[in-house]
Amino acid sequence: MARAFDGKVVFITGAANGQGKAAALAFAREGAKVAGFDLAERIGYPDYVAEGSQALERLRREIEAEGGAFLPLTGDVRSESDVRAAVARTVETFGGLDIVFGNAGIAAYGLAHELMEDEWDAVLDINLKGNWLVAKHAIPHLKARRGGVIVFNSSIAGLRGLNRLSHYSASKFGLVGLAKSLAIELAPDGIRVVTVHPTGVNTPMNDGLAAMEGTTPQEIAERSAGNLLPVPWIEPEDVAEAVLFLASDKSRFVTGSGFVLDAGLRLPSSSKLAATAREVPVLLASSIDAGAARRAALAALGVGFLSVELHEGRIALPELLEDLAAQGIMTLMVEGGAETARHFLDEGLVDRIALFAGAVAIGEGGIAAPVTPQTVPPGFRLVRRASFGDDSYNEYARTP
Repeated sequence: MARAFDGKVVFITGAANGQGKAAALAFAREGAKVAGFDLAERIGYPDYVAEGSQALERLRREIEAEGGAFLPLTGDVRSESDVRAAVARTVETFGGLDIVFGNAGIAAYGLAHELMEDEWDAVLDINLKGNWLVAKHAIPHLKARRGGVIVFNSSIAGLRGLNRLSHYSASKFGLVGLAKSLAIELAPDGIRVVTVHPTGVNTPMNDGLAAMEGTTPQEIAERSAGNLLPVPWIEPEDVAEAVLFLASDKSRFVTGSGFVLDAGLRLPSSSKLAATAREVPVLLASSIDAGAARRAALAALGVGFLSVELHEGRIALPELLEDLAAQGIMTLMVEGGAETARHFLDEGLVDRIALFAGAVAIGEGGIAAPVTPQTVPPGFRLVRRASFGDDSYNEYARTP
């Protein structure tokens, strides 16, 4: 049976551990030949970052034991000669290059005005310059294939600022700008460029940051993210699945955009909405055990909370609506997509359906519409129908 990445060659930086390792295993299991690039020796900042040669060798044995192909490569993404040689070795060994996952990155805490210049440079050079160097030397080989994909591992820190992580956030915002610019430049060659934005991920980086801060990995995760879903972090395999999706033909029309994997990132305390909560009431629904530190910070600004139950990963809507009614909230405008509409339908909370349908399908592999004229749930009757050129409008009401 054909696998999703049979015949593809993938180059991954920061492949020895964490998200890079998870992606290497996932790509190999889907048939790709994988080259993994990581440090040959320790770096000075942050001091928790270890060399990766032994971990790469263990990864090689694991992939080959499963029948896959893996090429371990060592070097520093800040060194153009190291990157050039690694990409060339990949192409020489596997015969080409199709996909790049720019994952190598570091993080450390520090107030912006207290950071040393070499600390700022280390984070920007590894997280941003390193990805530019990898892209620079990979692009000619992707063009030779007449197409390809570059995925940069950004972060939620590439979408908003984070306290005491100015250099990290600047590097991750920079990746977004790099990706969007490359997407424009490379579109004529059929090369897509995207970013992925995880919340905190359960990797050895958390252990290193915790040791530097004198705290626990879980506290590091909650401090950095604060997720709506009741998890302190997501797993490396979650990121790997997102990367494989973005690199696959299922995302063949996705470029210049970011894939957010944030476990329902909570409202940041720095937002205008939180800052004005005492003048304009703000009420958040969240799991009772989700991000206690973040909840406390927002509560201090006047943000209110409703504790909600999760049933199979979904908010229990009837209970939530009852709690809102108890707060005196009797009218709601709900913004959402197909999944939100399906959730309300499944719970029997819909009395009227207004269904607009166009004659053109946009994209493939997306989320299916929760209802069509052919799949209207039992108990609804057609009360109005209209046409607007090739588009149609059907309105259904629940039968009393």
